[in-house]
This record gives sequence, C-alpha cells and structure tokens, in this order.
Amino acid sequence: MIRFKDVNDMRLRPGNMHCQIKDLDLICSDNDLDKQKLHKVACVRNPWRRYASLFHMIRYKNAHINNPKQDFLKWINSEHFNRRAFSLDRFLFDDDGSLSVDEVIPVDEWNKHIDKLKLLLGDNSESIHDYQTSYSYENTYKQWYNQQAIDRVSEKDAKTIKLIGYKFE
Repeated sequence: MIRFKDVNDMRLRPGNMHCQIKDLDLICSDNDLDKQKLHKVACVRNPWRRYASLFHMIRYKNAHINNPKQDFLKWINSEHFNRRAFSLDRFLFDDDGSLSVDEVIPVDEWNKHIDKLKLLLGDNSESIHDYQTSYSYENTYKQWYNQQAIDRVSEKDAKTIKLIGYKFE
C-alpha cells in the first residue's frame, strides 16, 4: 500500500481537506502513482450543517449582509448555490456517477475512526486528532432552513445523503 509519507505532494497531505476526487487523476499522474492502488478515504459533513457553515463563512467575508436568515434562504435558492463547486457529491463520485473512494467517514463519526486513519497516514498522523465542533451554529443549523431550503440541499447532494443516510434532524 502507498502511504502519505511515501508521496511528496502537498495536495495529498493531511489538512488538504478539499481535494476533489477528479483531481486525484492529475495528482497520480504527476507522481507516477496508480490510483487503483491507493486507499481513498473521504470525510464528509452533514450537508445541511455544511451549507449553514459555508454561508456563515461567506457572510463574515461580506459584512453587508443585514438579515442573515433571509439572505441564507436567498443564497440557497440562487444560481450561485447551484454551482457544482458547492456539492459534496464532487468529492465522492466520478463524472459517471460511480463512487470513487474506498471509504467514506461521516465527520460526526470521525472519533470512531481515528486509529484507522492514523494507521493509514503513518508518519503524518500527528495531524489527526479528535474532532470537536468549534462553531456555535453547527448545532443550531436547523434554524436557518425552511422546507424549500431543506429540499434544495437534498437535491444538490442526493447521492451523498443516500450513501451516508443523512437526514435533516
């Protein structure tokens, strides 16, 4: 098995949390690696929590947002939100819709998988630690949604939601 410590490519280092699965072909090509021999693990967040978090990040960068909940609902229904760049599915599925990773770990279950991740990462395991929610809205994300917004996220990340069994709860 190829381990992180054997590959000198910053795109594969722990902490690069947003590497899309399609980027792996380029990374493998650049490093003379066979993608099929890699054990690919993806960690995913509850999509409804994730979009609330993403909006908060956008909001804090754009101080002109005056009515956060109303603006969140506008954003969820906007063309900007429709961009594939926001979809969780792009991290897990190839363009043909097939699952492209060997293992998917819900962030909510991160702490259950730490030992296995440390084994996979070898010498780079110092970057693996207990996951703790650091944002207060992470546990209050439901207040941002109405039924239409719930449904929009359900459609956008349908494959990931089905794979993990996520529910808006």
